[in-house]
Amino acid sequence: MEANKKAPSTRKLVIFDVEGVILPKNRFVFEAGRRMGFRRLIRILAAGLMYQAGLLNLKKTLQTIYGTLRGLTVTQAEAIADAICPMPGAHEALAQLKQQGCVIAFVSSGLPTFIVKRLAQRFNVDYAFGIDVDLDSEVFTGNIQGDVIESEGKKRVLMRILKKEGLQPNQCAVVADDRNNLPLFLPETRKIGFNPDFLVKAKADVAISDELDTVPNAVNASTTPRRRLTANKLARETVHAAGALVPAITMLIGTPLMVYLTLTVSGLYAASELLRLSGNGLPVIRSITRCSALPTEHCDFVA
Repeated sequence: MEANKKAPSTRKLVIFDVEGVILPKNRFVFEAGRRMGFRRLIRILAAGLMYQAGLLNLKKTLQTIYGTLRGLTVTQAEAIADAICPMPGAHEALAQLKQQGCVIAFVSSGLPTFIVKRLAQRFNVDYAFGIDVDLDSEVFTGNIQGDVIESEGKKRVLMRILKKEGLQPNQCAVVADDRNNLPLFLPETRKIGFNPDFLVKAKADVAISDELDTVPNAVNASTTPRRRLTANKLARETVHAAGALVPAITMLIGTPLMVYLTLTVSGLYAASELLRLSGNGLPVIRSITRCSALPTEHCDFVA
């Protein structure tokens, strides 16, 4: 999707990553994997874990995931995407940026282009870029291509939009959450981390961990207001701090038992999260998750 040029040079381009910013992270491929069956879902989850561990690069991970989704129809994919709730504040943030005259682009390396375009129409967004999924009679063949699956592909997309709009990098803001968006973080761009991972947070001008409706202010402001400590954030930090007890517990009970305990708790947690996304969940773990998760994580797998 491409936009017509607008006049004044005061315009700004705002680039949004989609998964983890506009939509819950990895929710589309998770739901698509569930639609295709348990074995395929496990294969997709394994590919995601290998990517997070640095064992697979982005392109290979996406090729594995979309190869696993071979046989999914366009109609099924659209229904899955339409059922995913946007992140809190997404509508408000995008509407406010449009009122300010910003040019907005969705750039995703996790979603098919036709899904990103559908989402862009829903939010009145000017540009949409995603994975070019090969289709045979409206059915996924398992093959993918396109700029966004390459290591510097998102940067090429950004430069094309800037050229078309007659804008410079210093007239651009990027809102992203994870490391595959780092090529968009040019020295001159306004870099906004939204629930960012460590690398994005380290390079971002502003880091936001609340709702998306704070993004329009972050696009223009040099800093964001310091938030007071809430019960939610206190619970979250307590959970994170509990990790410091692992070495002491290991010394008390021994390494083999600690490994077994860690695997058991991790398995129960993963099962609870999968059930929670389906509307259920294990009571105790679900309560802890609800107390410590950010509002933007409630419709996502909380990691």
